[in-house]
Amino acid sequence: KLLKFGFLRLAAGETYVADSEDREYLAVILGGQATFEINAARFEKVGGRPNVFSGKPHSVYIPAGAGFSIRAEGAVEIALPSAHSDLDVKPYVIAPAQVANGVWGAANFKRYYHQILTLASQPELPARRLIVGETFTPSGNWSTYPPHKHQVDNLPREAYHEEMYYFRLN
Repeated sequence: KLLKFGFLRLAAGETYVADSEDREYLAVILGGQATFEINAARFEKVGGRPNVFSGKPHSVYIPAGAGFSIRAEGAVEIALPSAHSDLDVKPYVIAPAQVANGVWGAANFKRYYHQILTLASQPELPARRLIVGETFTPSGNWSTYPPHKHQVDNLPREAYHEEMYYFRLN
């Protein structure tokens, strides 16, 4: 009901133009570099990792109500998760140094993570609904454990929210 996922693959010099309307977006650079123009803000040559398996990402927060363009500086792939928002903030870049990383789980449910945008732990990076991260699961391991769901608010056992995954294999 709230979340959507978009994906851009642009060749060098190609431009994508859109309006965020009533949605907030987090443009996560999966590989390559792009220049972003969001309302009056300009972010030059954001990105740099060749692919998702090569370090932490650069990301750009695009607020609701913003006209924006994304121009590829070379071949670029960008994930565009979005959610409804009424938050009135300026766009911003999340650099790799701002992305927390670590390990969740153990044994055959151990996985590594990049926390890109997390509402609770990053008040300097405002968002209304989006929580975005990357998880790297070793071959043969469970990606989430124990099995769980998010269908009702029953804290601390369960929190209601939508969850979406985009998978890449190496």
